[in-house]
Amino acid sequence: MFEKIRSVLCSLGTCIIYGIGGLGKSYCSLKYAVEYEDSYTQIQQIIFTGDIKNTILKIKFTGLDESHFSEDEKFEKRLSILASYGEDTLLIIDNMDTHPADRENYVRLKELPIHILFTSRETDLDSEKFLLPIHPLSKQEQLQLFMHYGRFTIPEDEYGDYFKIFNMVEGHTLLLELIAKTMTAETLTPEEMTDILYSPEYDDISKVVIEKDNTYQQEKMNNFISKLFDTSNLTDVQKEILMNLSLTSISGIRQRLFKQFLDYNNSDINALIRQSWIIQNRPNGPASSQIHLHPVIKAAVINNTEPSLEKCSVFINKIIEFLKAASADVIEDSMSNDLCDVLANAGLMFKYTSEHLGLMYDIALILWRSLMYHESYSYLTKGLELLNKESSDDIELQLSYYETAGKVAVRLADYEKAITHYQSAITTIENSGQDFSERLATIYDKLGVVMRKASKYEQALDYFTKAQNIIDINHIKNPELTSDIYNDMGVIYINLDIFDKALANYQKAREIRESVENPDLEQIAYSYHNIGTVYQRQKKYADAITWHKKALEIRQEIYPDNEPIIAASLTMIGNDYTQAAKNDSSYHFNDAFEYFAKGLEIRKLTLGETHPDTAWSYQSIGLWHFYQGEYEEAIENYLKCLSIRKTILQPSHAYTAEISYLLGEAYLKINQIHSAKEHLLLAEKIQASLHKVKALEKTQHLLKECSLS
Repeated sequence: MFEKIRSVLCSLGTCIIYGIGGLGKSYCSLKYAVEYEDSYTQIQQIIFTGDIKNTILKIKFTGLDESHFSEDEKFEKRLSILASYGEDTLLIIDNMDTHPADRENYVRLKELPIHILFTSRETDLDSEKFLLPIHPLSKQEQLQLFMHYGRFTIPEDEYGDYFKIFNMVEGHTLLLELIAKTMTAETLTPEEMTDILYSPEYDDISKVVIEKDNTYQQEKMNNFISKLFDTSNLTDVQKEILMNLSLTSISGIRQRLFKQFLDYNNSDINALIRQSWIIQNRPNGPASSQIHLHPVIKAAVINNTEPSLEKCSVFINKIIEFLKAASADVIEDSMSNDLCDVLANAGLMFKYTSEHLGLMYDIALILWRSLMYHESYSYLTKGLELLNKESSDDIELQLSYYETAGKVAVRLADYEKAITHYQSAITTIENSGQDFSERLATIYDKLGVVMRKASKYEQALDYFTKAQNIIDINHIKNPELTSDIYNDMGVIYINLDIFDKALANYQKAREIRESVENPDLEQIAYSYHNIGTVYQRQKKYADAITWHKKALEIRQEIYPDNEPIIAASLTMIGNDYTQAAKNDSSYHFNDAFEYFAKGLEIRKLTLGETHPDTAWSYQSIGLWHFYQGEYEEAIENYLKCLSIRKTILQPSHAYTAEISYLLGEAYLKINQIHSAKEHLLLAEKIQASLHKVKALEKTQHLLKECSLS
């Protein structure tokens, strides 16, 4: 096997060892490294974390100062360092059991001159020339491994009895480890262990379904592990420990924190570690110990303990209490992510009833604050199903669910669902017979914002007007809400290119926000940002940069570094410098790109590649290239933007028209008339339907140029 791995690596640079879980892929990769250690000057092993970028960011480089780098810059720096190495460097990426989310980075990694060895359960990660199936160790190797784990010597005349066990488990190294340790702990003979493992259903070979992904073999191995779970004299506490750990992700949880939450003794946890039921990693010494379950053991634990919300309630509630009380500067990001993963997994594994609605809402808010928007929305929609099914009379809880679901749906760019949630909230208020005037005005304002995002400007203004009328009629004294409505009307007017009205509404909102007793810095930053945007559109670039930087300074004080709102500020400042450089020689295009790159990195990381905000980054970068005469690069970024908008937004959205116009303009510059007309005609159609008069005139002017070319 090792010679085959060596041959593939020497000829292709990349090799993928694949096979069912627990068969020894990780052991094989490390044994290869030992076997050929004289051929390598440096060897590094890392665990795959879902995508190539974040996996590579886990590599430790001695003496590398990255304190001033963005995440993308760190990744590019690390790739450049790896590219400077040769075939005497071996990188092992373990447990790549899913296709990487960033396939393009996987391709880039394969192009490096180093040797890269992957382990995976997947059989189709790449073409067959890169793939090597893992085979069981030889009988003698299994015997040596078995005696190592069991810490006993097997007499030669008993080899046959143990070989029967090895045949039953087909060389599954994880099973060999568990069996050896179980036999030692329970003082079992090989005959007794054979009886425990035996299942008559596996005798009939005609029942075996041969599948490429080894589903049958994996099920068989899982069954053996379940039997070992039943055989081992685990205490109730130890089974409870394993059950709670089954909620964690592959990265696990800090051992100290786990023990603290559930008041377990280290002796019980350490006993499970010694018996290989729990895996322990110590990345930075004993205090940082992480514990988790091997995926195969996790499946067996879930099957045998049947975790439920009731059984795991102490663990779940402790996590909720901890995350609600802990501030961002106290808890590490990795620790927070591990705990939020537990809550997210609980959402997938457990059944919930109306009794859990308060708990589910708390979890949804925690996941929202941790930028886990899909997981948060999943809890909210399940809660709404229960509320509607049970016909709850808790109006406050219903409104909280509808409003929060609307907010999360907006962040996920699912505007139609957001509109539905807010309209349901309005209906709930109207049917309640109670006075929710101020709440109703707030929801109308939020609904107007969604309508604006969906490019339904007239409907948006109508909802903002309804909100303002409710405030006036009921003499509501709510400076925050009033300023929000002024601000939101300003956004509509700037989209309609009515800049004087936009600026007037933004300034009213700012004055109210700054005049209250305890100013809300978040909202003041919004006002500064929006005022800067009007100045940008009026070509007053120095004013635009000043206001946008004031907004960014506040946001950097109150938000984590990867919050999408910071990306909005960074991108807008990049736009300011781009427009200024285009019109004023005292400014330079290079000043803009740093802001664009950081903004795009944040959006891709937290919102995803196909989010509308990510599309704005691509549009801005495209304009940056266009104004410098780099039309091919501009088109490349414009097309990414258009692809996102066509997928996510309504077909007749104003932003789709905007990017289509820019594409038409760029194609015209390189004399690709057919492509230019195709995009300009789409822009013209949308602009006409939305009554965007000024934009329509510009598009029709370019169409005339196409006809003359």
